[in-house]
Amino acid sequence: MQRTTPRSAQAATDASRRRFLKTAAGSTLMLGLPATHLQARAAGQPDPGELEILRQRGAADRLVLEITADNLAVFHAPLLDMGQGIHTALAMLVSDELDAHPDLTRVQIAAAGGSQGYRTAYSLSMRLMWQPVRRLAAEARARLVTAAAQRWNLDANTLVTRDSTVIAPDGRQASYGELSAAAAQVGEPAVSTAPRDPSGYRQVGQGTNRANARAIVTGAQQYTQDLDVPGAVHAVIARPERIGAGIAGWNDARARALPGVIDIVAITPGGDGVTGGIAVLARTSHEAIMARDALEIEWTPGPLAGRSDADLRAQLVAALPPLLPATPGSESLDASYSYPYLAHAPMETLGAIANVQGESAEIWYASQFPDQATQAVARATGLDTENIRLHIPPCGGAFGRRLHHEAAVEAALVSQATGRPVRLHWTREDDLCAGRYRPMSEHRLRASWISGQVIALEHAVAAAWSDLGTPMTAGIDPSAMASYSGVRSVYRFGLDQQKMVERVLDVPTGSWRATYSGFITVSQEMFIDRLADAMGQDPLQFRLQHLAAERVRACLGKVAEMGNWGAALPAGHAQGLGVLNEFGSAAACLVQVDATNGNEPRITRAFFAVDVGVPLNPRGIEAQLQGCLMDAWAAMFRVGNHLRDGTMAERNFDSFAWPRFDEAPREMSVFVFPASAGGEPGGSGELGFPPAAAACANAYARATGRTIESMPILGGA
Repeated sequence: MQRTTPRSAQAATDASRRRFLKTAAGSTLMLGLPATHLQARAAGQPDPGELEILRQRGAADRLVLEITADNLAVFHAPLLDMGQGIHTALAMLVSDELDAHPDLTRVQIAAAGGSQGYRTAYSLSMRLMWQPVRRLAAEARARLVTAAAQRWNLDANTLVTRDSTVIAPDGRQASYGELSAAAAQVGEPAVSTAPRDPSGYRQVGQGTNRANARAIVTGAQQYTQDLDVPGAVHAVIARPERIGAGIAGWNDARARALPGVIDIVAITPGGDGVTGGIAVLARTSHEAIMARDALEIEWTPGPLAGRSDADLRAQLVAALPPLLPATPGSESLDASYSYPYLAHAPMETLGAIANVQGESAEIWYASQFPDQATQAVARATGLDTENIRLHIPPCGGAFGRRLHHEAAVEAALVSQATGRPVRLHWTREDDLCAGRYRPMSEHRLRASWISGQVIALEHAVAAAWSDLGTPMTAGIDPSAMASYSGVRSVYRFGLDQQKMVERVLDVPTGSWRATYSGFITVSQEMFIDRLADAMGQDPLQFRLQHLAAERVRACLGKVAEMGNWGAALPAGHAQGLGVLNEFGSAAACLVQVDATNGNEPRITRAFFAVDVGVPLNPRGIEAQLQGCLMDAWAAMFRVGNHLRDGTMAERNFDSFAWPRFDEAPREMSVFVFPASAGGEPGGSGELGFPPAAAACANAYARATGRTIESMPILGGA
């Protein structure tokens, strides 16, 4: 039960920090925060404070909370739920702050607008939304209470709220839906609009299943290709196998003669990652693929003809920043690590539906960066962004891939060229051979010590971005990229520095889960194990001695306790550790590996301890960490993309060996530290990957005695 409190001296402050639109209220209560609020939070700037009463639905440049006449609380979130469960967590927060019944709380994706600038990336969602959502819900609750007080002619401070209802001392009740229209007319709430103390929340901090979990596992969840868009015909694109190649000539006579073929058009290469090719339209996706395969196309050689990843890697090795010479009289250790290109490989490949008619377009594409997607479509088609309507369906995984929008642009171009609504499919081969990749990278590390004291640790990195990686980094001077990456050593040594250079090569790249930490932190954590061994110290104690952040030390101590670090294990079995301090959170992972068959290792046990500040949904955090562990195992041991004569060798899951169910550990436990007083949520979607990747590699190295330098450890194509 939530008891409201007097507004008192806070009233003047609240009034001065809000700007209310002087418009007639609608039939329901709708409150919005302009995009400037989140933009300021993302930039670490002061809260601009605007809050608006909205008259129209779908205000695309605002965060919107709506109380409907049928008693639903609906938050329009400008964030894509890609499987990480952020919509479930946001619904829990809205419900707690508003004192709404959980079954009457909804979160749905907001419409894309031209000025939002929102993106779902870098595990920022909960960090950005924590204060705005609480503020909107607190304001709505105060207005609903005020409306009830006016209806009953009672002191608003005598009313309480519970389960989407306002209750009077004499037992009278009114639902939020009944009060919604009147609440929209309230000029100044009669009770405080300050958010509640989170310690009083009933759902936040309690584990909750995802709201759409059943729909996902039963196949009821609708993704882009499931949507019923009248008249949409199926389309696939014949793409060059060699990256960057173009069309020298083509003949479509055989393809046009096949059943179901509707049209065939050429797509010109352009910006925003559009590689060009021949688009085939047909009644079904199968007919489109069969006709695509019947096309006769002559391709130009392209910039990577005759080149392999070994050639590109040599450029990176040559570009590595030099390390300082070891201090005279010191002992030192050097190490090298190499990482391949790596596809995102989400279960749902890219795809989009587009209907371009005249000067307007309607697009269905699950985008992590909807405004950029809209602008990319506008550039390609010549349409005004105001005439492009972008729908954002749920998607089956992204891991950074959907920060880019090639599929949306291609679908729009094909629709514009043919005058038809188009349902564009990316096949798995398209995804693995013609997509984007985590950049190849090279690492050199050197540590020096005297009398058991580390006096220097250097880490030099060279990474092969094609376009500075992602829209988040576009336009940033490469010399500033190391500081932009946000990756910092979590250890306290005498001299501890990282140097990073980037080489723009011809293989398309993009952010991949944990972006820079996915190879920088992992390399450092593998090196820490080797350094501890060279200095004759236990890896756990060495980390505890040198960790700079207490919250990371607490996570590490917890997983050591959970996994019984140091226990006697059979030959060929070993444990490994990894830690991370990023995304506003801290994490540690302990993994136990059975490597009795060194070529077929498996994880037997895994343990995480994480401090995310305020854990909105611990069950959701646990699910993210489970996914991160399996991604980490795959990336370190089994998968990578290898360039052969300008073509990626891995074409499908037969050669890109992502883990199956039987490769998951039999035992996995996650400990989530309780909420810290006065804290805010940190990120968790990418949190588990770097420490899990390092822990897996370290366990394998200890079990086999092998020195790890090249990923994937078990090789690839």
